[in-house]
Amino acid sequence: MHFDGVLDEISSIMGTDITAHLYLCKVNPNKKKFPKLDAILPSFNI
Repeated sequence: MHFDGVLDEISSIMGTDITAHLYLCKVNPNKKKFPKLDAILPSFNI
């Protein structure tokens, strides 16, 4: 499930609109631990 889907679910449970601002700082990832990071980052709606 994506981050926005989780927020939508929590919002509906609580009965209120939840807005979150997510800040990501891109650094050179360790390719052993985060080999797919470059593929995942574009999926966030920034």
